[in-house]
This record gives sequence, structure tokens and C-alpha cells, in this order.
Amino acid sequence: MLLCERLAVDINACQLAVLQVYGMADQPAINIELSILPNADRTREILLALAKEIQHVVAAAATTGVAVRISQLDPATYIAVK
Repeated sequence: MLLCERLAVDINACQLAVLQVYGMADQPAINIELSILPNADRTREILLALAKEIQHVVAAAATTGVAVRISQLDPATYIAVK
């Protein structure tokens, strides 16, 4: 699991949702958005490298444009009820 390895988290901490969306013709057909909790080891450089790696892997499989966005959640306001 690429995300688990790069972010050093257990697989139980990851969730994947696939949603159909519609965009403008000049936008990438695939948009990948990651929301993660901050960690001192998750520097901008590491997250940028992860985004590029995800983009490369998905674009090779999908043969279309791929955009990747990573945002870090505020742990003080983040709420999850499972």
C-alpha cells in the first residue's frame, strides 16, 4: 500500500472513496484528493513527492490527466465518528 508505506500508518487508518464528478473539458479527468492529519515527518517535500508518485501511477493506468491534491487537517477541529 503506497499511502501506508509513505505516510507510515497502519492500513486500518486509510480509506478510499471513488466518486464520479463532472468538470470542464480542460480539467484533468481524474482528481485525487487526500486529507491527512499532520505529522512532523510529513514535510512539504515528502508530500509533494507522494503526490507526484500517485499521479504517475494512476496516470499510467488510466492513460488520462490526473490531478493530486493533499491537504492537512487541523487535529484540533477534525472529528471522525466511526
